Amino acid sequence: MITSFCHRIAAALLFAATLPVSAASFDCKKAKHDVELAVCADKNLSSWDDKLAGMYRNYLGEVGDYSDVRADQRQWAAAERQKCMADKPTSTYCLAVAYADRYNYLLKWVNAIRQPQKAKSRIELYGVAKEYDFALRMLDDSAGVLEVRRKGDTQLRQSIPLDNVVLEFEGSGKPLVNSNAMYSYGGIINAQDYNFDGKEDIAIQIGNDGPYAQPSYAIYLDTGTGFRYSAALTELSSESLNSLEVDGDMLATSGKSGCCIHYRNWYKVMNDRPLPVRKVTLDSATDEKYDLTIDEDWKNGKWERHVLRERKAGYCEDSLYQAAPNAQQGQKISCMLMPGNKKLGVIAYSTGDGKNFEIVLAKISDGTRLASYTHPKPLGGKIEEIRLFDESLPVEGKEPAFRMHTFFDAGKNRQWGVSTVLQRNGAKLVPLVDDLLANFGENGATRMRFLKASEAGLTVHETVQAAPGGKAVERDVLLKFDGTRYVAPADMLYRP
Repeated sequence: MITSFCHRIAAALLFAATLPVSAASFDCKKAKHDVELAVCADKNLSSWDDKLAGMYRNYLGEVGDYSDVRADQRQWAAAERQKCMADKPTSTYCLAVAYADRYNYLLKWVNAIRQPQKAKSRIELYGVAKEYDFALRMLDDSAGVLEVRRKGDTQLRQSIPLDNVVLEFEGSGKPLVNSNAMYSYGGIINAQDYNFDGKEDIAIQIGNDGPYAQPSYAIYLDTGTGFRYSAALTELSSESLNSLEVDGDMLATSGKSGCCIHYRNWYKVMNDRPLPVRKVTLDSATDEKYDLTIDEDWKNGKWERHVLRERKAGYCEDSLYQAAPNAQQGQKISCMLMPGNKKLGVIAYSTGDGKNFEIVLAKISDGTRLASYTHPKPLGGKIEEIRLFDESLPVEGKEPAFRMHTFFDAGKNRQWGVSTVLQRNGAKLVPLVDDLLANFGENGATRMRFLKASEAGLTVHETVQAAPGGKAVERDVLLKFDGTRYVAPADMLYRP
């Protein structure tokens, strides 16, 4: 690194020595800042400053007089030059290197635009926008020049230098464009009206620096005379998992924090700058009992916050464990609020060696046990999952009924499932349907069944596939109520 630094200094000073002694690009009589004073005090730096100003004018002539070009030059002048003044003894040498690096950087792009035949490759980008055609001339594997032309016009309208551009291709080898799906490959270039002025703007993929290493984009707005870089919208895009989305008359970004907090933000665009107007956060991590939906709207100069709490699926209150002392850690357990009566809760859990199950209905407030059901016979394998469905089925009788699904290991890499419908009758939970064999497979054939309710009563919907990839045959079977329970055909029932 030291050798490289010395070579760069030597090259800068040697080059400067060949330049005629001339004034800097500014009036030294008006110099006030330490960088300006240093440049005016050294003839080599003064020559470099004048030479760089000329190269900057050449660069400006090639890429267009847009605010981002001038802002980039101002940033270099403010940051890189000022950094050299931190160590006064080496400031002259540091400034020489800074000027040489900046000069060569601008020269690289001037040559790249003026000598298109020297590009490493050229990539045509078809079907991006309605009014423009685009092509990339790659200098190497990452840097390139984006060429902009009007549809049907061979004349070059604009050249946009890109220090880094990410190339993505479809399976056919065609360049990927206008692709913005979350957790997927992003387009090399996407076209949308990001500032809602009726003209298509462009987003160019410049890295994978978005959240969770997702694609990051530079946003360029169509001014009518050319595309202008938008620092504000580029920064906003970097905060989103899938760049910027146009959602109606607003921009939207999406993100997450870990596994269980997801958010989506909306922005109005005023004078090409995004103004936040709404934030929605889905939080499943903060509260063990509730999923939180936090909806915030910007009104009258402040955020109005509304929080919706929804009980987590499967969450078991302490009162339900109190009502079911046999439900222990390590068993398969599921809970829900009773359909039609949210003051009651249901807890279902595996028992014994894990091949059977019990269900208890209790008061959420104090754990008073109201009714229960114990499955009469063990299943044909160890229970792997118990799933309660918090929907009230319109069945015979005054009490609401609910459905439960139990998956168990049937051996030979087979997982079977049994459906049960239960209704309260005094201190008992009574099955209204005998164990329905809900899903199973034999010798490559699969059969799936689920219960659904209709005005006619309970219906079993069955899907049978005789072989993998074969045609699926479906049918509906209406279950008749015999005064006690709904009767299913014998071939649909599970028998241990």
